[in-house]
Amino acid sequence: MEKIKISEKFTLGDFIEKPMRVYLNNMILNNEDLMFSVDILFKKADGAPLVGKIHLDIDAIVVNKSINKIKMPYSAKLTPRETFETTKAKYNDAQKLEFLRNLPEDITQAKTFITQEGKKTWKDITMPQNFNQIHSIEVKYLDKSGKAKTMSLSNFKQMLKATPYSLSDFTEINPTTFNTTKKELLNSLYIRIITD
Repeated sequence: MEKIKISEKFTLGDFIEKPMRVYLNNMILNNEDLMFSVDILFKKADGAPLVGKIHLDIDAIVVNKSINKIKMPYSAKLTPRETFETTKAKYNDAQKLEFLRNLPEDITQAKTFITQEGKKTWKDITMPQNFNQIHSIEVKYLDKSGKAKTMSLSNFKQMLKATPYSLSDFTEINPTTFNTTKKELLNSLYIRIITD
């Protein structure tokens, strides 16, 4: 297990997120698109990204290209039903989408909104040396081929449904989706790490 933790080739999310990407790529229709690892992107005045940790990380979103709306958001979890657990310190998946919906596009108002959220996830970004450098906010994601892309916050908001998201709007991808168990996924990835 220690070798898994120190491996640079894999992250803990790879145990379920990589199989999820293959699964969803094989499942989408012609008029649909995919967004993986959807997150907030803070940018400096020169357009460079402000380096920071993952803040929201919505695992996957299927988009209906015909109407430019989210058809289905997905949550990838190693432990079944984990999508539906919540804590005060972090956002659950539905709260992540609602955060992006409610985040003001004006940067000054956005900074105020973030500080008022009081969530642990914003601890590093609200440090003065980082917070003072934020000039704009976008949404970053990986497309269906794994290429990093961005879009404006405004464009992302237009893709959201009109009513608030709840956890019941999410479909969870977990080991049972692939007819396996968490233990089998861990073992198979461990074997790939030590044999690569």
